Order: sequence, then structure tokens, then C-alpha cells
Amino acid sequence: DRDALAELHAELATLPWTREAIAAALKAAAQRHKLKPAQIMMPLRVLVAGTTATPAIDAVLALLGRAVTRARIASGLERSTS
Repeated sequence: DRDALAELHAELATLPWTREAIAAALKAAAQRHKLKPAQIMMPLRVLVAGTTATPAIDAVLALLGRAVTRARIASGLERSTS
């Protein structure tokens, strides 16, 4: 869901950059948009890693870092509107 990913992108700007905080934000975004966690995590995997198969997505985001993660999400969201 594009809206959920856009909201998550904004939230990741100020979130404490820990695996636990990232996991909680992912679950909360899914709940707010009435999605199953996989419905937000799978598109997020594709945006940040370019594949649907990754280790736990919260761990991947934590390792990539805030700047890289947000840049990749922004790029993917931009491409999806053009």
C-alpha cells in the first residue's frame, strides 16, 4: 500500500534507529492501514533490497541505516507515481 509506505517513510525520519523500534513502526503502520504485516513488509523489501527474499526486514533496515533506507523508499515511491 503506497500510502502506508509513504507514512512509514516519514516516520522513519525521527524513529530511534533500533531493530525493535523499526519492527514496532512496521507493525503499527500495517495496523493503521488495516493491512497484514506482509502487505507492507514485502513491498518494503523490494524497495530497499530489490528482492522479495531478505533476512528479517527490521534487521535489514537497521543495518542499511536511516539515510540509505529512506532514500531507497523515497526513490521507489517516486518511481511508482511516474
